[in-house]
Amino acid sequence: MKSVLLKKEFRYYVLALDDNRRKHLKIKKRPVVHWRLYPSTDNRVCAGCGRATALKGREYCARCARLNFRMKLARFPPEAIKGVWDYLHKYGFVCYYTGMPLDLDNPKSPWYLVFDHWMPRDPRKIVITSALVNQMKSDLTEDEFWYFIHQLANYFRYGTPVRKRKLKFWRRPYRLQI
Repeated sequence: MKSVLLKKEFRYYVLALDDNRRKHLKIKKRPVVHWRLYPSTDNRVCAGCGRATALKGREYCARCARLNFRMKLARFPPEAIKGVWDYLHKYGFVCYYTGMPLDLDNPKSPWYLVFDHWMPRDPRKIVITSALVNQMKSDLTEDEFWYFIHQLANYFRYGTPVRKRKLKFWRRPYRLQI
């Protein structure tokens, strides 16, 4: 256990494991500086997630290469792509809005990783989220999205009516369906 940990990391995890076992306290994850579960023999690591790259001369592992291809195919600006990679380096493959782990393999899953314009139709800031949350948020700003989530939760819990609010980016025409 100590072989890959710094002295302070080792101390923290020993104490945290003991507290977890004796007091049932949750262990808070802390970054481990020198952790590589499967180190590459030639020290090639993915620029996206830090895992070993699959092929020589590649910048990304297969998973991150697919993600990078999807961003380039969508023609996101470089600053938006950099923002997505910065988020992934800090938090991993979790939803920006909910913190839930995202599915990277099944495009039919409601938890599949998709890209969301943080402000509708503004390509400067892109965040990752699940397909389900992306469908719910589609033409809403983040504040509007959380406002209506809170309003709906109060309706479900207490039966209070949902208060309408003028939406900044809503441009859908009403169509009468017969």
